Amino acid sequence: MRMIRLPVPVAFFLSLTLTFNIAVSQELTSVLSDPEMLWGSEVPDGWSGEWPEELLTVAEKSDFTRSMIARDVHEFLDAVKWRSENVHVFDLFTTPSGRVSSAIVLANPRVTSAREARESGKPVIYLQGKIHPPEPEGAEASLMVLRDILFGEKRHLLDNQIIIITPILNVDGTEKLSPQDQGPHIVGKRTNAGGFDLNRDAVKLETLEVNALYENLLNSWDPLLFFDSHRMGSGNVAYGIGCSNSTIPAAHPGPRGYVWEELFPAVFDGVRREYKVEAFTHALWMEDEWPPRTWHYDGTIWAVDAKFAVNAYGLRNRMSILCETPGAASFERQVFAQYAWISSLL
Repeated sequence: MRMIRLPVPVAFFLSLTLTFNIAVSQELTSVLSDPEMLWGSEVPDGWSGEWPEELLTVAEKSDFTRSMIARDVHEFLDAVKWRSENVHVFDLFTTPSGRVSSAIVLANPRVTSAREARESGKPVIYLQGKIHPPEPEGAEASLMVLRDILFGEKRHLLDNQIIIITPILNVDGTEKLSPQDQGPHIVGKRTNAGGFDLNRDAVKLETLEVNALYENLLNSWDPLLFFDSHRMGSGNVAYGIGCSNSTIPAAHPGPRGYVWEELFPAVFDGVRREYKVEAFTHALWMEDEWPPRTWHYDGTIWAVDAKFAVNAYGLRNRMSILCETPGAASFERQVFAQYAWISSLL
C-alpha cells in the first residue's frame, strides 16, 4: 500500500487538532456544569484587591475606562521602586520621539544585569504588553501581577524564577491616541511612529523597537519563555482567553511540544480552578452566536510566519506563548482573564 505523506505544516497542525479534540471532549462537560464558572463579562467582586492609591493601575483608577500611557507606567514604577528591594528597572530603548520603554526585573535576591541572572541559575521569564497598543489588557494585568509578587501573596513566585516585564513595547503607538468602539474607548495606534507593525518585524528588523528588544533583552537575558499579550478583535467566544505557541514547523519540537502537551493543560487547569475562567487554544468565533455555544477548530488561527514575535522566538530553542482575550467582553473582564492566565503561568 502506498503511503501518503502530508506536508509538514498540515501534518503538524492536524496532530495538534486531534490531541485537543480529545482533551476538550473530556473536559467540556465538567466545565459547563460548574455553577461557579464566569462567562461573558463576569468577574469576581473585588478580584484585584485593595491597594494604596499610588499602587493602583490606571485601569483600576478609572473604573476600567482607561489604559496606561508611558507616563503612567513611569509613575507606577517610581512608587514601586521605593517600596521593594526585589525590583530593578532599566531602559529597554528610547524612541526617536524621545519616549522610553522600560523593562522591570523582579528577582529575589535582586538582580541588575543579565550576567547576575545567569549566575543565579534561575530561568528568566519574559512578559510583554502593548506591542499593539489597542490591545492593552495584558499590560494592565502584568502590573497587577507585579504588585501581587512584590507586595501581596505571590512573592513565592520569585523563589525559582526571574521575571522581566515590559508593559509597553510600542510606546510611540501608545501615545497616538484614537477612538475605538470597545472599551477603553481611547487607545493608541497599532503601529509605531513610523507606521510599522512591530509584530510583523521579527525577521526584517526594520524598527528600532524590535532591534532593541533583541539586543537589550532577548539576546542578553535569554528568557526561557516569552509571553506576548493581545486581543482578538470584536468577536465572541465561549472562553475567556485563547492561546497559541510558536507554530513554525522548523522550530525545535522539544520546547514547542512541552508548551503544547504539558504547559498549556496545566495552565488551563489553573485558570479554570483558581479563577473560574475557561481558557482554550486560539480560535475564531461565530459572529451571530451569543452566548457562544460553538467550540470548533475549522476556523482556528494558525500562522507559520516567522515575522510574528512569538513564532520567531520558537526558532531560538525557547518556549513562547501568545494569548488573546475576546474583544466582545468588557475591558475589566479582559484584564481579569489576562491576570488569571499570567498568574497561573508563573
